[in-house]
Amino acid sequence: MVLKGLSSTTDIDDIKSDLANQGLPVMKVAQMTQRKCKFPLPMYLVEVRKYVPDSWDIRDISACCYISITWYSFRRRPGPSQCYNCNYFHHSLLNCEIKTRPTSNSTKTTPNNSYANVAKTDQQMAAQKSESEPATPGLKIKTPPLARTSS
Repeated sequence: MVLKGLSSTTDIDDIKSDLANQGLPVMKVAQMTQRKCKFPLPMYLVEVRKYVPDSWDIRDISACCYISITWYSFRRRPGPSQCYNCNYFHHSLLNCEIKTRPTSNSTKTTPNNSYANVAKTDQQMAAQKSESEPATPGLKIKTPPLARTSS
């Protein structure tokens, strides 16, 4: 659910603790941002655990941090969802079964053999090979002699 009514400078930990004190089983609170410039908006995405006995309904809570709030259902952006783990589409990080690639700090690395990367490495290897060939100074290029014409 999306929480609106608080200022964009409100601390996320304050929101989470206040909702938990009111009896709401909060899993995560995240501040929403604009798409391009990443400017923080005065809206917060609140994830709540489902089916917890003796807990309040999220829409029954009308105040947070002593400020009146309103709840809206989350409207996703159009298009397929994309995983933050593997960058493939139609699944999320929680449902991703692809093994995460090791970072550059680890000892083992797995190559990314996509067509673009293979073409890029072939071009880089050709450039390094041409740079590594020593240019011999004083090498004169011989030109073939001109054909003589008899007159």
